Amino acid sequence: MKDQQRQVISLKTQGLTYAAIGQQLGFSRQYAQYLARPDTKTCAAVLSRAQGQCEECHCSLTRGHVHHKRIRCEVDEFNSLDNLSYVCASCHARLDYASDIKRKSRGQYVDRKEERFWKIFNEAQNNA
Repeated sequence: MKDQQRQVISLKTQGLTYAAIGQQLGFSRQYAQYLARPDTKTCAAVLSRAQGQCEECHCSLTRGHVHHKRIRCEVDEFNSLDNLSYVCASCHARLDYASDIKRKSRGQYVDRKEERFWKIFNEAQNNA
């Protein structure tokens, strides 16, 4: 594993968002996500195991998403086959939303859209 990739995964397993990781390391959120993703061989193994079905709802898939089951884990476990599943877009959104709710309840998640809304709202109230 490359040093940059290990850094990104280490920060991700600590609960940081890709945006925060990119900001901290001096590159974009997209590049942070790119560095954290599993390699092609691992993705192929996940797809093969799923046999064209979502591993959550078992719907038939022509295109799906590779999902990390656990974010808080050891760096070497992050992209392991046991920590990855192949899911449909609906299940992926549901699983990520549930993960965000858990992080929010522990005070580890900041919704940037909500944050921007309240900033604009408060500025408008102060200027009125």
